Amino acid sequence: MTTTISRRTVRSVVVAAQLFAPAVVPSITAQPASAPTSATISPDQLSRSLEPVIQLRGEPRRTFTLRERMAHYHVPGVSVALLQHGRIVWARGWGVTDSASGRNVDSATLFQGASISKPLAALSALSLVQEGRLALDTPIDSVLRSWHLPADTLTRDSAVTLRRLLMHAAGTSVSGFPGYGMATRTDNVRLPDNRDVLDGRGNTPAVRVVRIPGTVYAYSGGGYTIVEQAIEDVTGQSFEHVARARVLEPAGMAQSTFAQPLPPDRWAAAAHAHRANGAPLPGFWNDYPEQAAAGLWTTPSDLLRLGIHLAAVWRGERDDGIVTTSTLHTMFEHRGNEPGFETYGLGFGIVGADNNLSFGHNGGNAGFLSTWIIYPGHGDGIAVMTNGERGSTLAKEIVRGVAAAWDWQAHAAHVRSARRLPPEQLAAYVGTYERAGGGAAVTITAGDGVLRAASPGQSGSVLHADGDREDAFFDTEDGQDITFGRNAMGDVVTLVAYGNLVLRRGRG
Repeated sequence: MTTTISRRTVRSVVVAAQLFAPAVVPSITAQPASAPTSATISPDQLSRSLEPVIQLRGEPRRTFTLRERMAHYHVPGVSVALLQHGRIVWARGWGVTDSASGRNVDSATLFQGASISKPLAALSALSLVQEGRLALDTPIDSVLRSWHLPADTLTRDSAVTLRRLLMHAAGTSVSGFPGYGMATRTDNVRLPDNRDVLDGRGNTPAVRVVRIPGTVYAYSGGGYTIVEQAIEDVTGQSFEHVARARVLEPAGMAQSTFAQPLPPDRWAAAAHAHRANGAPLPGFWNDYPEQAAAGLWTTPSDLLRLGIHLAAVWRGERDDGIVTTSTLHTMFEHRGNEPGFETYGLGFGIVGADNNLSFGHNGGNAGFLSTWIIYPGHGDGIAVMTNGERGSTLAKEIVRGVAAAWDWQAHAAHVRSARRLPPEQLAAYVGTYERAGGGAAVTITAGDGVLRAASPGQSGSVLHADGDREDAFFDTEDGQDITFGRNAMGDVVTLVAYGNLVLRRGRG
């Protein structure tokens, strides 16, 4: 998914995958549920309680309506389902499945789950581990039959294993996949198979080991394609069949499918993808033959059905599920102290521990952005799916409204202090900042005690001065920190985002 300076100002600068909120996860132990959540949030209440990433200390709490934020982010359609005390209390759609026809989104509308596919692929793989057909810690190449990892000095002393692939620590390349357009559905153009993808004969580079396995967290959809091939090689069946039989059907996900391309008889139920400006994606949507990494079509209600199933397994209320309680705890356990490891188990994003543990995943395909969160100890959760490229930020604003009502501290808005600066201080930052070599420019203006940042073709953002640090600002809506650098004369000369993305000041 695309991340920018203020995520709305320089979309061409940075691409990043943000999987889950950061937290350290100690060992997992099922405990009795804490106090029940408060009264059910109605669809109308939720639609009026969206929150930004940051609330300002000492100021009234800011909230938005869903309709205004859908318009703000140019997201045509949103589907939400809410889980409370182990049951789906409601599921509802807002907006339209596609901007051309104006068909309404409803609870049965299909969306691409994108990377939410990964936890389901991990569950498929771990069910095979339980049967002894796959192993977590032996070299994955030992079970591969149709394709093999090329020999590499990086793997001489540290193997690519299923465990490392599932937790993005195998050192494999290719973070994500762009998908394929309508020709694969209408012109009989063959989608690449796993071996094509793995050897770079699709539209992405070959999947190779580029780091020593087990040393760093590096998100790799390519690694999940290796997992997909391993599943097919040990079962002799297609990944679609294995995932349906081992995950979708046991969880009651009757609307969901890993079929790629989506069968024509399902097209009428599917939302269409839209770009950041709200324009339809040509061909309605892209197809993703990389099924384990990105191929799921699903609904929020089906995702919550899977959440209900896994929550019962996690609590030890059933041990005959998709995987056993012991296996699921292994999938959720804390893996280490490297950045990324502390928030990613085997296929799942993990936040918190014990009764406050939550699991889930975000998803981002072209024109489809979603999030899925389950608190198994409470029996609560939410799934939000959108058909716009800026839907990730919108989905998280929806989640923060629920988090405020139900005290989901790990997913709630942060509170920060801000200062209003006088015009003469703000004037020091005004100007245009450009990336070396071109390709990105941000214009900073000032007024009413704050800065405003904008880039060509993007809506602007408001930057508040940090209450504790000089030359530091932040955007309340997406949480992005911006700092300015000065030269020896004290003049502002650079704008820095993400700690290392530097734009240099030109005339302004």
